[in-house]
Amino acid sequence: MHPFFIHKNFLLITIMPCFDDKMTKFASEMTNRTFHYKVSFVDFSAVAVVAVAALCMFWHRHVAGAAAGFVLMAVAVAMVERITHTAYTFTEDGRLVVFRGRFARKYVVRVADILSATRHRMPLLRVSYVLIRHGAGRELAVLPANEEAFLKEITSRQDEMERADSGNRKPSFEQ
Repeated sequence: MHPFFIHKNFLLITIMPCFDDKMTKFASEMTNRTFHYKVSFVDFSAVAVVAVAALCMFWHRHVAGAAAGFVLMAVAVAMVERITHTAYTFTEDGRLVVFRGRFARKYVVRVADILSATRHRMPLLRVSYVLIRHGAGRELAVLPANEEAFLKEITSRQDEMERADSGNRKPSFEQ
C-alpha cells in the first residue's frame, strides 16, 4: 500500500459532517444576492451612435474635431463600462445596493424602507423596468435582468425582516 493512500471512505467520515453543518448554517442565514443589468436595444444603439460620432470627428482631421472625438470616445467607454458593471445587490444586513459602474457612486436603500416595487413598460422603446418607491417620496428605477426574481426577492426580504422583528419585539401592555 502506498504511504499517501487515503481510504475511499475517509472523506465521507471526516469532511462530510463539517460540510453538513456549514451548509445548514448557510441556508438559515440571509445571504447576498446580486442581479445584473438588463441590456436593451436602446443601450446598444446609444453606444453605437456615440462611437460613430467620435469616428466622424476623427475623420475630418481638425484639432477641434480630434478633441471632440476624444471626448466622445471617453463617453462611449463610460457608457460601456456602466452597462457592463451595473449590478443590484441585496446584502445580508437588509440593504439594496445599486452599483452603477466604477465612475458612479453607489446608491443604498434599506429594504425595510421600500414602500412599493412595480414593473413598468415603455412601449415606444420596448424597455421594461422596476420602479422602487422608498423613503419620503423618493423613487428609483432599476433594470434587472430577471424582474420576476427581483420582485420576489424584495418581498421575501421584507417578509423575513418582519418575521425577525416580530420575534424580537417585547409585548407592550397598554392600560
